[in-house]
Amino acid sequence: MPPKSTITPQYQLPMAIVDMIALREDRCVALSWSKDTGYQFIVLEDGSFDTLPFLISYKLGELSCAALFTTNTGFGCVFPDSVVTYAFSDNHFQTYPFAKSLPLDAEKRSTSPVKAHMDEKTSTIYVILEDYFYKRRGRFISKISLNNNLAHYSPMYTYPFNTAWYHECNDIFFDERPLVHIINCPSPSHKIEPCPSHKIEPCPSQSAHLMKLNDDGIFNVTPTEHGHGSFSSDKQHLMVKSIFSPYSIHFYSLSGDKSFVINLTPKRVLGNINKRWLTLFDKCNDTFWLARDYDVTQVKLL
Repeated sequence: MPPKSTITPQYQLPMAIVDMIALREDRCVALSWSKDTGYQFIVLEDGSFDTLPFLISYKLGELSCAALFTTNTGFGCVFPDSVVTYAFSDNHFQTYPFAKSLPLDAEKRSTSPVKAHMDEKTSTIYVILEDYFYKRRGRFISKISLNNNLAHYSPMYTYPFNTAWYHECNDIFFDERPLVHIINCPSPSHKIEPCPSHKIEPCPSQSAHLMKLNDDGIFNVTPTEHGHGSFSSDKQHLMVKSIFSPYSIHFYSLSGDKSFVINLTPKRVLGNINKRWLTLFDKCNDTFWLARDYDVTQVKLL
């Protein structure tokens, strides 16, 4: 049974939203950009927003993408040259430069992080890096550890991408083992060795799947709605927005069972956001956030 929903605040911002995550206490953090202020971290709460005092030195065109993630005390963000964390308790930013640079793309630029998730038990960050040529499309599954004020990058798996088939890692999560939502997938019976250079072979058809890597190297694969997926910040759901009209968001448990579906209606969910171009959404408990460009909608799930 789908939950009822009602729009609470709607935000029309002077800056565009690049990435966002939902936090507890009906709060949302976003990486934003505007011509006047450049890149900034902002906090949205109770119908207004505040800018956090942290200098992000990238100019437009220099930053392909960056990946926000939640922590026990606040949030973090993986940039191409460093990892930044923020604690709300003392309003403190900590920067961890990479001890060794991330891999370079086809034009000898650093590959950027598309999505990231921190395992709060070990403080390991699991990250998806973009393809070397097809920017903003996830291909490389990696992990990052924070030690001695430095970030240390370790490659895990490579997912193939080519022009004949649309292969892309959408998001990553960690629940005792890595979970990845992908468009196209490895065969359920395919066994791999967890080495940095191994490439996962794609399925022969267009599809979207939740992929779980077991300790023995076997991937368990569960089909989902065909669309782009994102794991919710409350660690309860995989959310997949369908790519065909009428557009909706399908919620799955982390084991792959479908929980419910939210139809993207303007009066109860979208607000001013065009559902066709919606790309950013997240949930924390009963609060659902959606963003596109300068518009952000906060929704209460009843």
